[in-house]
Amino acid sequence: MNTESLVFDVRYLGAKKHYVDPHARVTATLAHEKPKVLDFFGLKETPDKVYVFSQDDKPITNLSVTLGDLAHGKHDLKLDLVEQLVQG
Repeated sequence: MNTESLVFDVRYLGAKKHYVDPHARVTATLAHEKPKVLDFFGLKETPDKVYVFSQDDKPITNLSVTLGDLAHGKHDLKLDLVEQLVQG
Protein backbone atom coordinates (compact mmCIF):
# COMPACT_ATOMS: atom_id res chain seq x y z
CA MET A 1 0.00 0.00 0.00
CA ASN A 2 1.28 3.44 -0.96
CA THR A 3 1.66 5.58 2.15
CA GLU A 4 2.43 8.73 0.11
CA SER A 5 -1.12 9.04 -1.22
CA LEU A 6 -4.72 8.47 -0.23
CA VAL A 7 -8.19 8.57 -1.75
CA PHE A 8 -9.56 12.10 -1.30
CA ASP A 9 -13.36 12.17 -1.64
CA VAL A 10 -15.34 15.42 -1.36
CA ARG A 11 -19.13 15.57 -1.37
CA TYR A 12 -21.00 18.75 -2.26
CA LEU A 13 -24.75 18.58 -1.66
CA GLY A 14 -25.50 20.60 -4.78
CA ALA A 15 -23.83 18.04 -7.07
CA LYS A 16 -24.62 14.49 -8.09
CA LYS A 17 -20.99 13.36 -8.33
CA HIS A 18 -18.27 13.51 -5.72
CA TYR A 19 -14.84 14.98 -6.35
CA VAL A 20 -12.51 12.00 -6.03
CA ASP A 21 -8.73 12.03 -6.32
CA PRO A 22 -7.57 8.42 -5.90
CA HIS A 23 -3.91 9.48 -5.63
CA ALA A 24 -3.98 12.64 -3.49
CA ARG A 25 -0.71 13.33 -1.70
CA VAL A 26 -0.89 12.95 2.08
CA THR A 27 1.34 16.04 2.34
CA ALA A 28 -1.04 18.23 0.29
CA THR A 29 -2.84 20.95 2.23
CA LEU A 30 -6.50 21.88 1.96
CA ALA A 31 -5.34 25.25 0.58
CA HIS A 32 -3.63 23.37 -2.28
CA GLU A 33 -6.62 21.13 -2.98
CA LYS A 34 -9.44 23.67 -2.61
CA PRO A 35 -9.06 25.37 -6.04
CA LYS A 36 -9.24 21.96 -7.77
CA VAL A 37 -12.35 21.00 -5.80
CA LEU A 38 -14.11 24.31 -6.48
CA ASP A 39 -13.26 24.05 -10.18
CA PHE A 40 -14.59 20.47 -10.35
CA PHE A 41 -17.95 21.58 -8.93
CA GLY A 42 -17.98 24.80 -11.02
CA LEU A 43 -18.05 26.97 -7.89
CA LYS A 44 -16.61 30.44 -7.39
CA GLU A 45 -16.11 32.17 -4.07
CA THR A 46 -17.30 35.78 -3.74
CA PRO A 47 -17.15 38.35 -0.94
CA ASP A 48 -20.65 37.18 0.04
CA LYS A 49 -20.22 33.42 -0.36
CA VAL A 50 -17.37 31.06 0.56
CA TYR A 51 -17.00 27.30 0.62
CA VAL A 52 -15.67 25.47 3.65
CA PHE A 53 -14.56 21.87 4.05
CA SER A 54 -16.14 19.99 6.93
CA GLN A 55 -15.44 16.64 8.55
CA ASP A 56 -18.01 14.94 10.76
CA ASP A 57 -20.19 18.08 10.53
CA LYS A 58 -17.38 20.26 11.92
CA PRO A 59 -16.03 23.09 9.71
CA ILE A 60 -12.30 23.01 9.03
CA THR A 61 -10.98 26.56 9.21
CA ASN A 62 -7.25 25.76 9.04
CA LEU A 63 -6.46 25.31 5.34
CA SER A 64 -2.79 24.58 6.09
CA VAL A 65 -3.70 21.19 7.57
CA THR A 66 -2.59 18.25 5.42
CA LEU A 67 -4.81 15.54 4.02
CA GLY A 68 -2.73 12.99 5.91
CA ASP A 69 -3.37 14.73 9.23
CA LEU A 70 -7.11 14.79 8.58
CA ALA A 71 -7.15 11.12 7.54
CA HIS A 72 -5.68 10.02 10.91
CA GLY A 73 -3.63 7.21 9.34
CA LYS A 74 -6.43 5.90 7.12
CA HIS A 75 -5.98 5.47 3.39
CA ASP A 76 -9.03 7.53 2.49
CA LEU A 77 -10.40 10.90 3.48
CA LYS A 78 -14.03 11.92 3.05
CA LEU A 79 -14.98 15.56 3.49
CA ASP A 80 -18.03 17.66 2.74
CA LEU A 81 -17.91 21.02 1.00
CA VAL A 82 -20.35 23.48 2.56
CA GLU A 83 -21.52 26.84 1.26
CA GLN A 84 -21.35 29.67 3.79
CA LEU A 85 -22.85 33.09 3.35
CA VAL A 86 -20.68 35.92 4.67
CA GLN A 87 -22.46 38.52 6.78
CA GLY A 88 -21.41 42.02 5.70
